[in-house]
Amino acid sequence: MNESWISLVPRGPGNNDTMLWSGTAWYDASTGLKINLGQWTHVVFTVNNGTAKVYINGVQKFSGTGFPNVFTNENGVFGIGVNYWDTPYKGLVDELKLYNKALTAQQVAADFAIGNTVTLDLAAKSLKIGENVTLTANRSVTWSSSNDAVAAVDTNGLVTAVSIGTAVITAASIADTTQKATATITVTEPLTVFDETDGLLVKLDFNGNVNDSSGNNKNAEIKNNRVEYVAGRSADNQAAQFLKAESGAAFDNIPVKLPDNLIAGDQAYTVAAWVKWNGSSESWTQAWSSIYFSDTFVAADSPLNYYLNVGLSGTNQLFIGRPAAASSNQLPAQEWAHLAMTVVPNGKTTLYLNGIQIAQADSDIRTTQGFNEHFIGGNFWDQNFNGALDEFRMYGKALTSDEVLILAEAAN
Repeated sequence: MNESWISLVPRGPGNNDTMLWSGTAWYDASTGLKINLGQWTHVVFTVNNGTAKVYINGVQKFSGTGFPNVFTNENGVFGIGVNYWDTPYKGLVDELKLYNKALTAQQVAADFAIGNTVTLDLAAKSLKIGENVTLTANRSVTWSSSNDAVAAVDTNGLVTAVSIGTAVITAASIADTTQKATATITVTEPLTVFDETDGLLVKLDFNGNVNDSSGNNKNAEIKNNRVEYVAGRSADNQAAQFLKAESGAAFDNIPVKLPDNLIAGDQAYTVAAWVKWNGSSESWTQAWSSIYFSDTFVAADSPLNYYLNVGLSGTNQLFIGRPAAASSNQLPAQEWAHLAMTVVPNGKTTLYLNGIQIAQADSDIRTTQGFNEHFIGGNFWDQNFNGALDEFRMYGKALTSDEVLILAEAAN
C-alpha cells in the first residue's frame, strides 16, 4: 500500500476543521472553519508546484507552499467518500470536477457563482384569493415573502394567495444566502364559486323533447313542427335543430315557445345556450334571425310594448336589439359556441360569446304591465335561425361576467 496520499475531509484532526491534508510527509491545509451540516458547500482545492490552496464557497480559505508531490507517476488511485483507514464519509457529493491544471481564484469564484445561481420556474404569477402555486428552484433554498398578509410561502415553495395586493417571494440559496431569485405574486379578487342551479328558472336539454330539466316544471312547446332533434354537444345527448319557416306568418313558425311570465317586468335575468350555426344561404337568409326573442305585450300599438332580441344582424354579426348593440363577432359556422346575455333593469344588457363580453348597451325599460313571452329560434318578422341549440338556460338573475365564463368553461 502506498503511504503517500492526500485527503480532503469535512472534519480533520485537531480542531475538526474542514481541511486538505497529506501523509506521510504530513501537511495540514486547514481552512479554519467547519462546513455546515445538512447544507450544500462548494469546495475546491488546487495544487501547483507545491503551492496548495483551498476554497470554500468561492472564497480562498488556505494558501501554503511546500505541499508534497504525491502523484509521481500514472498509477494514482482516486476515491470518493472513503480512504484506507477512516470511517466513510456520510453525506452527498455532486458535480465533481477534476482539472489537469490549477484554477485561478477568479475561475473558482466564477465556477461557484455559476453553480450557485438561483433560478425559479416562474418570474411572476397572478392568483386569485385562495389559489396557490408551487414555485420550483434549481437548488436548495429558503423561502420568504415580502408580505405574508398578501401571499404566504411555506418551506417547500408553496405560495398561497391571502389578500388583494402584490408580494415578492424570495428564494435564497442555502449554500450562499447572497444568491437569490424572486417571483412577483399579484393577488386579485377571490375565485367565484358558482352554483349553476342557483336562480335557474328553465333548463332545456332537448333530449327528444323540450321539457324543463331544472325541476321547476317550466316545459316549453314546439310550434308548427319547426324542430327536429340532432346530435348534441356530448355523446348520447341531443340538440334542437330549428327548421326554416315555410308558410304562414313568421310568428306561427317560431320553433320553441317558453311559458309566459317567466320573469317579472323589472327583474334581472340571464339566458345562455350552446349554439351551432349552419351559416346563411340565398334560400335561407339569416339577416335579423333570432336565437332568443322576448316581448312584453300590453296592447296593440302601445308605446309600452317591449321586445328584446339576440341574434344575427343584417350582415350576420351577433347583436342584441332594444337596446341596440351590435358586435363585430360572427358565430363560427358548423361549430358549437357558447352564447349568453345578461339583462339588468336600469343597468346594462350584455352579450357574451364563449364567456367573453362582445356587446353591451343600456337596458330598455320593460313594463310590469301586460305579459312577457319568450321564444327560441325565431321572432315575429324574420326567418328562423338556421342552427342547433343545446343546454338552454334561463336564470332569474343577471350572472356576473365571472359566472358566465365559468358556465362556458365548465360546459366545455
